[in-house]
Amino acid sequence: MLRLLPHRPVVVLTATILVAALASALAVAADRVPTEDTPARTLAPAMFTISGTVTRPLRPGTTEPLELRLTNPHRWDLRVVDVTVSISVDPAHDEAGCSRMASYRQTRTPPGSFPLILPANSTRTLRQLGVRRPRLITMLNLPTNQDACKGAQLRLRFAGRAARDHRPFVR
Repeated sequence: MLRLLPHRPVVVLTATILVAALASALAVAADRVPTEDTPARTLAPAMFTISGTVTRPLRPGTTEPLELRLTNPHRWDLRVVDVTVSISVDPAHDEAGCSRMASYRQTRTPPGSFPLILPANSTRTLRQLGVRRPRLITMLNLPTNQDACKGAQLRLRFAGRAARDHRPFVR
């Protein structure tokens, strides 16, 4: 006599197989290797962190370097293709009339500096990654009173784009 399995275990087994297949497909898609036929923009973005500070407080007419540190928490190298910094002034000084747009300027990382290879499980400064010219923040010396900016705290927000680096292995 032939016994049929109850309907419920078949549904659970089918759902389990579908979930496993979907997870496998996503893992392959996230790890796509760029080739001549596959542009790098098809790579899934990779997370990394950026931190940095101005070395000394700014006064009107002074320029200070902004030392950025990039941290790669992954077990693989990252190809960093862009890093940006946005500056804002703390709310109290902004309300007092200290304008980030009028009082501060920054130099950007030269476009030819990218891509940068950020090694696996590491933290590196831009200088350690080969960027020769540091980013700079300047407080302009304006002909108007800048007392509203005394003691202002600059808030720095960082952003960047990177993907898993798939350079050919060379011994």
